[in-house]
Amino acid sequence: MRQQLRLNAYLRMSENRFVTSESSSVDPAWWARCEDAGARPLVADRTLAVWVGVDASVKRDSTAIVADATAKKVRLVWHQVFQPSAADPLDFEAAVEETLLELRNRFSVQEVRFVSTPTRWWPSRSASRRRGSRWSNSRRACRT
Repeated sequence: MRQQLRLNAYLRMSENRFVTSESSSVDPAWWARCEDAGARPLVADRTLAVWVGVDASVKRDSTAIVADATAKKVRLVWHQVFQPSAADPLDFEAAVEETLLELRNRFSVQEVRFVSTPTRWWPSRSASRRRGSRWSNSRRACRT
């Protein structure tokens, strides 16, 4: 069996040993070029243009909201993760929509993009329109 499997697969399956992956997903040198040791989190900057991405799930998978800005490099400005469960589903309006409105008050939000199925969020889109956000024709983007 040892000859048929890669070393880590053999150790994990046959010897019941904990192993790590055989290669890292991101080359450490690439990661180092992206890091800025002097960067600090921003609480608010109404002059900073940011773009927001939302990957939402109501019952099982995590929901994440990320705000990025660009200058010479993409900059992570802010992020938050919500972890819903079947027993405690995410209240989308109370959690995600309020967070997006808070971001709009703290930064100059240019656009909000939803990664998940857009038809799931129609009630939220209607509520967002009433609060002054405009949805684009892409069915996945909202301009504030």
